[in-house]
Amino acid sequence: ILNPAYWIHPSFFFKTLFMMNSFTNSPFASANDYYPVLIFGNILTQANVPFYYIPLMFGIVTPISILILFLIGFHKTVKELKKPLHLLLFIWILVPIIIYAIINISIYNIIRHVLFLVPPLCILAGVGGAYLIKSLNKFIPKKKRLEKIFQTMIFIIIFSLPLIDTITYHPYQTTYFNRLIGGIKGAEENFELEYWGNSYKEGSKWLNENAEENATIIVPIAEWLPRYYLRKDISIKKEINTYEKNLYVMFMIDNTYKNNLMNTLESSKKSIHSIIIKRVPILQIYKLSKIEK
Repeated sequence: ILNPAYWIHPSFFFKTLFMMNSFTNSPFASANDYYPVLIFGNILTQANVPFYYIPLMFGIVTPISILILFLIGFHKTVKELKKPLHLLLFIWILVPIIIYAIINISIYNIIRHVLFLVPPLCILAGVGGAYLIKSLNKFIPKKKRLEKIFQTMIFIIIFSLPLIDTITYHPYQTTYFNRLIGGIKGAEENFELEYWGNSYKEGSKWLNENAEENATIIVPIAEWLPRYYLRKDISIKKEINTYEKNLYVMFMIDNTYKNNLMNTLESSKKSIHSIIIKRVPILQIYKLSKIEK
C-alpha cells in the first residue's frame, strides 16, 4: 500500500513475487541465471541463501545508532499491536521477510531486492527515538529550555557517527558496513563490497588523464560501465586476445568473481592506481607492461 511501485496496481506486488520465485526455481534456468552471493567468506548461489539473509544484511549495513532505535521502536510496536498504526508497521516489515524466507525467492547483493523495507525501518527507528527521548525526559527537570537542550544532545549523539561515516565513505556509501562486522575492513573478505561499479567513474577519470592515446583497457567485470566515462580513443575489452602496447586492466573488487588475470595482477601488488576506502581497495588499475611475466 505504501510502496509507490505498486500504486499502478496492487496485484503487481504478487506478480513480482511470482516472477522472482520462478526465476529461482525454473527448470529452464541455466548456470548463467544463478548469481553468486558471498556470506561470511562462502560463495553461495542466490537460490541457496540462508533464511536469515535479509535481517543479517540489514543488521550489518544499517548504522548502529539507527539499528538500536529500530529495535526499541519494534519492541514498542509489538507491545502495542492493538493500535492500527503499530499493527500496520509490524505487518509492513515482518510479512515480506517471512514470504521471502518461505517461498525461497531469489535475493542477492545485500539489500538491493528489499529496499522497500527501508521506509518502515526508518519509521520504526523514529518511533524508537521518540520513545527514548520521552523516557529519558523523566530524569530531566521540568524546564522547557533544558528539555530542548537535552533533545538536541540526543539528536547529535544518534546522528554523529552516521554523518561521519557518510563523509568518510563519500561517494562510495554503497560499500558501507557498520561496526558490528568491523566496518568495510571486516566485510572485505566476507561480503560483497563494490557490486554497483560506482568506482569506475573515478577510475575512468584517472585513465583519461594518464593513459596514452589509443590505449586499450581490459575490464573483466561489467565492461559496459566505463564506456560512459572513458575517452573516445580508448578501446575497451572484456578479456585479452592479443598482447598490445599501452594495455591497461581495470576492475572493481568483487570477491564473488575473479579470473586468472585478476588473481595474477592482485598477487603482483603492482597496481598503478587504486581507489581505497579505509585501507580497503575497491578498484585497481594495472598496466601490463609493468607486470613481470
